[in-house]
Amino acid sequence: MLRLAKRLSYRDRVMEHLGALLVAYPRGRQFGTDFPELGARIRADFAADVPAPRAALGLAAAMIEALVGQLDDNGRRRVREALAALPPREVERLAADRIARAPGRGGDAARIMAEVIAVALFMAGRMSTAGAFGDSERAAFAAAIDAVLADGGHDPARTKEEAGP
Repeated sequence: MLRLAKRLSYRDRVMEHLGALLVAYPRGRQFGTDFPELGARIRADFAADVPAPRAALGLAAAMIEALVGQLDDNGRRRVREALAALPPREVERLAADRIARAPGRGGDAARIMAEVIAVALFMAGRMSTAGAFGDSERAAFAAAIDAVLADGGHDPARTKEEAGP
């Protein structure tokens, strides 16, 4: 019974960190619905003693990879362009607005995905600075996102370990 309580507490902490990383995730969408592997991944990370913030970082990377992986090369190009067009000050403002629960501005799918990614990268930087995980883990998170946004996108042959945190 104690192990179950610890696992549930761990799940809650992971979900807290995941919610912080993906604070710009479209409202009304559910992580578990969009990413059915969520529960199994959390249980596996708990069993492997992965710290909750690091588990959330890996889950955020996998969720972004799954969403962007559904796009064709043109869709990934549009997300890259929208991401490149977001000035750092705007990303910081977007993060602050989402933390304050201000409604999103909407826009096309590429813009929304770019905002989710930009805010996730921003929040990962803040969490890394705060000591939730190391800078190398934050860099691996960014590299995993860069890889999925590249032309050709997700390579199903890549393993979980190769994909980053």
